[in-house]
Amino acid sequence: MRYLKQIYFEMRHQKMMTWVSIGGTAISIFLVMIFYLVDQLNTITVAPESNRDRILIGQNMHIKEGEYDRSSALNHKLAMKLYHNLDGIEMESLISAWADTQHIGIPGEDVTKASFRTVDQNFWKIYDFNFIDGKPFDEEDVNSGVNKIIISRSIARKLFNEDKVAGHELLMGMQPYTIAGVIDDTSKILLVTGIDIFGVYQPEELNNQSSYDESFGETQMVLLLKKGITKEYIKGQVEERYKQLQAEISKKGAEVFYHEQPYDTSTISKGGYGTNTSPENDDTVKWAIYAIMILLPAINLSSMTRSRLRHRISEIGVRRAFGASKASILLQILTENFIITLLGGIVGLILSICCMAWFANFFMTGTNDMMSDLRDRDILPTLEMLITWPAFFYSLLFCLLLNLISAFMPSWKASRLSPANAISKT
Repeated sequence: MRYLKQIYFEMRHQKMMTWVSIGGTAISIFLVMIFYLVDQLNTITVAPESNRDRILIGQNMHIKEGEYDRSSALNHKLAMKLYHNLDGIEMESLISAWADTQHIGIPGEDVTKASFRTVDQNFWKIYDFNFIDGKPFDEEDVNSGVNKIIISRSIARKLFNEDKVAGHELLMGMQPYTIAGVIDDTSKILLVTGIDIFGVYQPEELNNQSSYDESFGETQMVLLLKKGITKEYIKGQVEERYKQLQAEISKKGAEVFYHEQPYDTSTISKGGYGTNTSPENDDTVKWAIYAIMILLPAINLSSMTRSRLRHRISEIGVRRAFGASKASILLQILTENFIITLLGGIVGLILSICCMAWFANFFMTGTNDMMSDLRDRDILPTLEMLITWPAFFYSLLFCLLLNLISAFMPSWKASRLSPANAISKT
């Protein structure tokens, strides 16, 4: 306790330097944590995407025929050919490739815009939605192609002013749809599940889709890996199927390109690729940014630490004259700096979480490209996505690294001063 009181006294004695150090640390941690939180949102497992680390998605097709170079989403038949019955897959689901914007409403009331995606019955087994009312689609619903939909809580309240609306009807695209269930709202940051309304998936060839042809359509395949199965194992099988497809279409003089599919949700969230390009998986730039964000403020904080210690040379000399060891001097100075760094880190962490919670749209400009027609809507993370144990752990780790880099050398030099030299410099 006496040790902490002494540290507290020293911090009060040099108020200006203490607050400048805390502020500088807070800004540094704030910048690092903003960068980390944005990256974390691409990988965090949170309901209804609790199986995110075991999910792969087969998205697009890229084919070149003569002078024509075409790429787009898959059609149903090709999706089944490439991804159906892969070894190591626990469950697969067919969904529409894009989230459309639909106008919905009830007769006699104003219409509103909502995001819409079609899914099959397995979708509700892969993703763990919380149903407030009703139930998900079953195989009979999908096979019959009925006009059933599942809506979010916010849509239910907006249209009906209540949650329990299963069995009610609404109009979407001037067509009547029966509400099969109501689910909890999900963050728009979640690429696949951050949707307002889900309809029943139908293959293009059965649904008279104008874009249907031999290769392209509006379908994606969601794959849930069995536990212990690696992404590389699944991708290896898919690559072999691409080679088989190439052997088939080469007779037409066509060439198919394998762009390292299927992709995990982290790769999809980060973007940086298109229907005819492969994703960039090199994290060198990311780690370089982390290093710069830690080293630059560490250099500045090191200068502040040296400045604080210059005012304490005589104190260190007196303590050394009365028998204080070099190790105890070093430990005290490092501890004092760590407390200052930790206080700044806590402030920086709180600021970064608040900033992400309120201004996520500014930082998440590359996220959820399929929702580009809904940019006027807030794309906000939930507190569950921001306040996590990894966030606290990495914040503490950044503080420790910052402290060691900025304070160790000045503290080590100060601890090695001889008592006579230290006192003579007063």
